[in-house]
Amino acid sequence: MMKRRLHCTSPPWLAVKLLRAFLDEVTSWGLLGDLEEESREIYLRHNRFFARCWYWLRTAEIVLPAIKVAISWRFFMFIHILRFMGRRMRRQKGFSSLNLFGLALGLACCMLIITFVQHELSYDRHHQNFDRIYRVGTDLDFGGGSSGPLAISNYPIGTTLKERYPVVEAAARLRRAFHSVMVTSDEHEFMEEYGFFADNDVFKVFTIPLQYGDPETALSGTGMVAISRSMADKYFGDTDALNQVLTIDNSEEYIVTAVFEDVPNTSHVHFDMLFSFETLLQAMPEQTSRWVGDFGNYSYLLLQTGIDPADIEAEIPGLVQEHLADLLKAVNGRIDMFLTPLADIHLRAQLTAEIGTQGRIEYVYLFSVIAAFILILACINYMNLSTARATRRLKEIGLRKVMGSSRHALMKQILAESLGFSLLATLIALVIVPLSLPLFQQLAGRTLIFSPFTGFMPLIIIAIVGTSGILAGIYPSLVISRWTPVQLFHGISGRRSRNYFRDTLVILQFTVSIALMIAAGLVGQQLHYLRNTELGFDKEQVIILPIQGRLNDDLAAVKAELISYPGIISTGATSQIPGGGTRRNAFLPEGFELSQNNMMAAISVEPDYLTTMGLQLLEGETFRYDRGGRSTEYIINETAMNQIGWDKAVAKSLRELDGQGNENRIIGVIKDYHFESLHNVILPLVLEYNPDHFSNLAIRIQGGQVRNVIEYLEAMWPDIAPEDPFTYSFLDDRINQMYGDEARMSSIFKFFTGLAMLIAVLGLLGLAAYAAEQRIKEIGIRKVLGASVGRLIIMMSKDAVLWSVIANVLAWPLAWYGMGRWLEEFPYRAPISSTVFILSGLGALAIALLTVVTQVMKAAQANPASILRSE
Repeated sequence: MMKRRLHCTSPPWLAVKLLRAFLDEVTSWGLLGDLEEESREIYLRHNRFFARCWYWLRTAEIVLPAIKVAISWRFFMFIHILRFMGRRMRRQKGFSSLNLFGLALGLACCMLIITFVQHELSYDRHHQNFDRIYRVGTDLDFGGGSSGPLAISNYPIGTTLKERYPVVEAAARLRRAFHSVMVTSDEHEFMEEYGFFADNDVFKVFTIPLQYGDPETALSGTGMVAISRSMADKYFGDTDALNQVLTIDNSEEYIVTAVFEDVPNTSHVHFDMLFSFETLLQAMPEQTSRWVGDFGNYSYLLLQTGIDPADIEAEIPGLVQEHLADLLKAVNGRIDMFLTPLADIHLRAQLTAEIGTQGRIEYVYLFSVIAAFILILACINYMNLSTARATRRLKEIGLRKVMGSSRHALMKQILAESLGFSLLATLIALVIVPLSLPLFQQLAGRTLIFSPFTGFMPLIIIAIVGTSGILAGIYPSLVISRWTPVQLFHGISGRRSRNYFRDTLVILQFTVSIALMIAAGLVGQQLHYLRNTELGFDKEQVIILPIQGRLNDDLAAVKAELISYPGIISTGATSQIPGGGTRRNAFLPEGFELSQNNMMAAISVEPDYLTTMGLQLLEGETFRYDRGGRSTEYIINETAMNQIGWDKAVAKSLRELDGQGNENRIIGVIKDYHFESLHNVILPLVLEYNPDHFSNLAIRIQGGQVRNVIEYLEAMWPDIAPEDPFTYSFLDDRINQMYGDEARMSSIFKFFTGLAMLIAVLGLLGLAAYAAEQRIKEIGIRKVLGASVGRLIIMMSKDAVLWSVIANVLAWPLAWYGMGRWLEEFPYRAPISSTVFILSGLGALAIALLTVVTQVMKAAQANPASILRSE
């Protein structure tokens, strides 16, 4: 019993540890014994709780002042170190400026890339239930080959899942309403691009804050539209937008039933108008239950909390078999549907027929690595210059050691100086980043917001300051603090020894810089290849007009009026210009079983379209206007003929498996051309003549007549389409836009390659200046003995040449492997050119030599008499 009572009087272990941490060993030994004895007496007089409370109060009385003193002492010591560092920087302005600017530049680059990475990772995170939202995708195979994973799905899948399975809280479909259309109100008219048909559940699935309107009924009936706040301000100003009427394409009227907040730029889909899906289904009621034939919807599901999406995916094959078993068996096909998490759509999904522009998680990883490399390069500069300039501090460090300063204390001082230097560089970087952000936004093609005092950015900045300070200071602190007083006063100051670690760091800098230069060159080479390779048609001197209004109603008369102008060679209407999306379906060739159908792309074109685009007809003939409106004939490409296995295709027939059973005769075969971007291989293609599908008019103009034709079109446009604004685009520009990701990547690579090279050059400049300063007397003696400036340059440039050669040996294999992996993503790619490697290596060598030569020339031009006077 006594043992138990004595055990209960033991003081709190955490309080004991705190006392031992803040008191020296002798004081703590006596004090802890007194406190424990007094605590035991209090326990015996009162109880255990009272004794422990008393012990904690006494601990606080002792520890809090000690903590205050420790903090104050460390703060004043840090201020002292900063003042000392400031005096040293004033004495060594040149080296300090190089060091500071290089580190600030590296930190600014790191912050810019972190801002970009944060932006990319934040897509769709503004939705309250983003982790429970999934989109239904499709992989089609009707016996003629897989379509590949698509972002789209059919009409019924979302609503059917909601009806069958209560764990699906809501289901919403989005379907693009148009690509470009005229929208008018009573007083205003503008061209709009971002409009979708949507189910009313869209407000349940997504977080779309409404400024006006009821989310339960906003899109529940026909003829309803919800618009963004920006659009409401544009069309109605200060007038209440609710119940106002918007006219679409001068024909369809919609009543505004809701106004929602503008969609954030971190959304994978952007829209200014949401039309009620009921309006679409009223015009096409058969689509409500149509499981095949139209996969043009984006279907989103909101699952209940805790539901595994794999459970829902497992139910979909049963639904497909329930509705399509006979058809799939007949064509030996399949329809696989899968769920994609909302948070993965922007970076990780990489699906065909995506609803908006996509990013790539690989680029996020790549730019994160570049940020780390650039930060390391900047820290290497600090390490190299700090250790190189350490000889200026020999007497100071020697005196500190003689006066009793330990190696641990010196290391803490040097690390504190490094952290202070990093803090100062960070403050400069915080000024550089906002100034350079507009340029970086232009390069990245993103609207970025740098907010250093919100979210996680303050913690990230603190982490950058600490990491860069420790990285930059750890090596100098280890090197400088290990020298003995004898070495400091006699040995090191009189000896110039090679620092292999410093050489390694410089080589690492140039290895990274050369690898980035090679990568930038190869990305630019691939971009040039994509933009300039032979596409199978003539993209130059072609203007594209959207077909709408009168241009759509009376196309033949408009074309006749246009072709009468001398500067216009030909015109041709189409449903899809090269690079746009195509309709895809299964086609059954003549003489084949139903299970032997082929998946093909389909485009509607005019007879004149082939001539306008410069497409080459290999056999047969093109469409003819005198055969009426919609033609019952097809033209196919070489790939389609080869996939079917025909030697000759003309006079044979194809039947599209669209439920109508129409069998059309093939009248011609065209040479393969890239109707999609070079990211995709050429697919089997069917050309048809169906004016109902036309959406663009291609106009080929004579060379040198571009300005005249545009002025002519603009002048006569009020007669062609008085209700529509004049808009046009150039075909070659639209094709170049298909490679926006590669163009942005090329620009960003060039930008950061230049910065990395600049940081490396700043470090090399500092080292070269230091080396010239250290050998200034040697240079003076050699000049007196007759050495030429060229001889001195060769002597001082040996290290730079050696570093560049070794860096090239290391960088070339790395760049070859990394860029080879990247180029594998392209079915059509430029060969890796050795010229890029050679030019990058020579460029790095030239920059290194130029940097060293400038410092040697400066030292060599000094008067030897003034240099050697003290001797």
